[in-house]
Amino acid sequence: VEKIDSLKAAIEKKENEIKKEGVMVPLASVESKDGVSYILLVVDQRVKLVEVIIAETTENYARITSGISSGDKVIAKFDKSLGSDQKVIVN
Repeated sequence: VEKIDSLKAAIEKKENEIKKEGVMVPLASVESKDGVSYILLVVDQRVKLVEVIIAETTENYARITSGISSGDKVIAKFDKSLGSDQKVIVN
């Protein structure tokens, strides 16, 4: 019984570690169309539309596991009026 409890605890710990992988972004920064999710990044003062994979969402955030990296400059609210490669000023 102790071995089973120990194994269950180890599995739960590993599952929690896996859940933490990815980058948390504001849910408002994500736009989905036809089952594909996108985020707008700022790269070299230009807008870049990037396809992303969402692992999970909460009320206010999305955990992205593919498409962006920690440190990327994400536009906090997806704005459809911004075009890819459009020049922007970051405050």
